[in-house]
Amino acid sequence: MPLRRTYWAARRRLVRRDVLAFVHTGLVQPNKPPADAPRINISGAGPISDAVARGIARQSGLTLDIIKARLDAGHLIVHANADDGALLAWGWIALADHTLRLNWETGLHLQVAAGIGYLFDFETMPAARNRGLYRQLLAVAVERCFANGARLIGIYCRADNAASRRGILAAGFANAVPASVLRLGPMFRVKTNDRTRWGWAMGNVALAEMLHT
Repeated sequence: MPLRRTYWAARRRLVRRDVLAFVHTGLVQPNKPPADAPRINISGAGPISDAVARGIARQSGLTLDIIKARLDAGHLIVHANADDGALLAWGWIALADHTLRLNWETGLHLQVAAGIGYLFDFETMPAARNRGLYRQLLAVAVERCFANGARLIGIYCRADNAASRRGILAAGFANAVPASVLRLGPMFRVKTNDRTRWGWAMGNVALAEMLHT
């Protein structure tokens, strides 16, 4: 009985995520949207208005303080709006001349080296999906990263998210590297096709390692 209780206690602490990591080196251009695609207004990583910040906070669950902290840390936002100003989609860019440490899956931290752009927390409003907004926002974010000196760009999605994968590939990303992230209490394991690494949860998972760069 004690052994069984120990087993189930361990199972409850076990968290697994299967993801796909993608890299963009600038060699592949994103697919162009169809000629009949609806017109949208896309803002490319400039200052955002209070209305946009409030919209992102309301729809994403992030607080305004968290959004401000991200912006103060140098992160950038790309977003798409309808003609009437309604927020349709948005996403974040992390790009710096020093190593960044960001919150990631299962409570771990992702280490983003200097010179690598990282795209994260992209969301599209349900009513605005299937219009190519994700692909278009990614293309704008990629352009901004390379314009600011990135040597490559990384992004990931859950392995079972087919729609996200299609949008990422359409934006010119390649090398869909499957990775399994396993968290058991204070320990974690990251396994790709040819690498397995164990570590402590207070440590970092390197984005470059995920991208095989």
